[in-house]
Amino acid sequence: MKKSLAVWGIVALLCSGGRSGWAAAATLAWDANSEADLAGYRLYQSTYSLLSYSVQQVRNDPAVVKKTVSLPELSVDAGSLSANTTYYFRLTAFNGAGAESGFNVDTGSQPAEVVVYFGGPAAASPSLSARRLPRFHLAPDTAASYLPGGVFLFRAGLAPADGGEGAAEAVSQSALEDLAFALVYSNELGGDLTGSVSMEWNPNGFLVSRLHTKDMNMSSGVLRFACEMTHKATGEKSRTAEQTVSFSAKARLRKLEGNLFEIRTGNVRERDLRVKLPDNAEVSEVEISSLSEPDVRALSAPPEGLVSAYDISIPGRANTVFQNPATLTLPYNDADGPDADGDGIADGDGLVDGTSIDERNLQAGWFDGSSWRTIGGLVDAERNTVTVQVTHFSLFAVMEGKKSPAGARAEETILSPALQDGINDVAVFGAEVFELFIFDFDGRDIFHAAADEFSSSLSWNGQDKSGRLVPAGLYIAKIRQKDGRWIYQKMLVVK
Repeated sequence: MKKSLAVWGIVALLCSGGRSGWAAAATLAWDANSEADLAGYRLYQSTYSLLSYSVQQVRNDPAVVKKTVSLPELSVDAGSLSANTTYYFRLTAFNGAGAESGFNVDTGSQPAEVVVYFGGPAAASPSLSARRLPRFHLAPDTAASYLPGGVFLFRAGLAPADGGEGAAEAVSQSALEDLAFALVYSNELGGDLTGSVSMEWNPNGFLVSRLHTKDMNMSSGVLRFACEMTHKATGEKSRTAEQTVSFSAKARLRKLEGNLFEIRTGNVRERDLRVKLPDNAEVSEVEISSLSEPDVRALSAPPEGLVSAYDISIPGRANTVFQNPATLTLPYNDADGPDADGDGIADGDGLVDGTSIDERNLQAGWFDGSSWRTIGGLVDAERNTVTVQVTHFSLFAVMEGKKSPAGARAEETILSPALQDGINDVAVFGAEVFELFIFDFDGRDIFHAAADEFSSSLSWNGQDKSGRLVPAGLYIAKIRQKDGRWIYQKMLVVK
């Protein structure tokens, strides 16, 4: 008998009392398998449905009664059964080497089990202590540290059949319809899990729930969580083992290949915050701080439409300026709305969560020392990110795009790049800029840049095409706007 084929040779169990009935005892019978190496059968008996579980899971469950039937027998007495109890039966076959088949199927080759109810009024569903319950499973790596601001998907499912730590398996909703599920959590290191949000079934057989970091009041520290099950009839409760995930408002980004750095902000749509430095930049670490609303207000009055803000820097190097542009990918949240595919991750409604901001109007922005200014960027509505190219590190934000009164011109007209003090080191031109030339007073072209898909803003850091700081003096910026018009602006570089 080949184990992989034996399942097809077992048909549905038959019971002397029918598929359900009133009786004091039951005898289970079945049709014979035809494999030459067939040695016998095993009957599994439980007080809860076995359709959702693998053979290995049922075999290892001490609450399941197992009976071995040797050839040539094709039936077995279920033994003494209690009244007011529903019983579930499934069958496997095994060969002389001990290899066991999958569970029995019906004539249409679909999984099947026999359900028998014995006398009296309807019995209450099994208590929580008498059944196998889902093991809580967090989709992201709980060993990772996350930056606040993201959205998390929590998922509950059965522990793997091998008892290991792999991904959880789907659960049969019908087998657990008498239970209510909730995600319970706390951002305190001690005490009880006081926060709670319901968990709902998705079509794939998992219990899911979502939480925004802001709902958890998380900025730094450890989030503790578990899945709580409540028996709807008796109120009996049970919880899975507690798990944790850590947050830090200030952290070092993880370095990937080349000069690419990232840090996770949640586990929905992989909308991680990423920094791609120029290939010639010799940098081993990038540091980021997530700015809270009080942090932003301490700088200046926050602009209308500010979604999130970050301080990005290189440890030990203040006011970093690059000759070639770096690329920032900043996340935003659009996790509200319908869930068309039932995976627990909402497809989004096109609005930034908690606001009326259309995600198509988002841009990146930076703080120039006195106010926040938009610098454009490419919006990815699938991954919920804004990507922009910059030539310096500073305070950056995701914000609603507003047309600057300066149009394509830079607000900085006097530059002191040699001081490297973070004040007027860079001239950042407005979001309407498309192409930029810098000429010295003798009319020589010393710098050129053009906007690409990642940036609708350009900047000049006081360097020429070879990366050398230009001498002090007067310079002319020739600016082509997106509407095709050319405009000019005087720039003064001082030492």
